[in-house]
Amino acid sequence: MKRFLLATFFIVTGMLSAQQTHVHFPDNVKAPLNAKEKIKFEQVYGPNATYVKERPSLLRNLKDLVRNRVEVEHIPYEKAQGSKVLRNAKDLSTVELYNVYNTNLTHDMQYSPQSFNILKYAINFYPEKKETYKLGNHYITILPQAKKERK
Repeated sequence: MKRFLLATFFIVTGMLSAQQTHVHFPDNVKAPLNAKEKIKFEQVYGPNATYVKERPSLLRNLKDLVRNRVEVEHIPYEKAQGSKVLRNAKDLSTVELYNVYNTNLTHDMQYSPQSFNILKYAINFYPEKKETYKLGNHYITILPQAKKERK
């Protein structure tokens, strides 16, 4: 099952890269993982974290996600109710976990900047448009990858 999920991930990633556009990564994606990011990867991928780190395209995509495409904003309940997007945001505490490699993962019930790890959720990391989730009064937005036309 683990191999199937990993193979599916690589196939989808390959299909995305074969399109007429390619992803533009900010310069910060070239930097190695910092200590906090290493902990996030090891929390989700366990002993397979090395496997991910040895796959440059996968690692580059995940570093881009963690560093550039996740926005977190604290918004009071009353203000959030005035926005259809925020009002309809899916609660991360009810989203399935990506626990293929680590069955001990647990849902966050409240947002904490020190411990929050977007990688542990089985959500679409490559949306075509912004996708917003909530965790308490915090709203987590996954931004699409920046793409540009090939020349």
